[in-house]
Amino acid sequence: MKITKTSDRAAFLKKAKENANKGCDKCPCCGENYKGFSPLIKTWYEGGIFKKGKHMKIDCYTCESCGAEWESDPYEWV
Repeated sequence: MKITKTSDRAAFLKKAKENANKGCDKCPCCGENYKGFSPLIKTWYEGGIFKKGKHMKIDCYTCESCGAEWESDPYEWV
């Protein structure tokens, strides 16, 4: 068995996602509310030869009412 994530690490990653998505539940243009809305996701790997890399994620939102698009801040995920 190989443990890949502890409960402390999972809690840290969940808090990082919440902080990155703060304010993204409402359209910045028309104010439409998106509670429970599932965003599109961009993912990539940041790393190099000499340092440990990490998987990063950005949640991308689109307003159904006015067509505005916005993104969360980048955050680490597993």
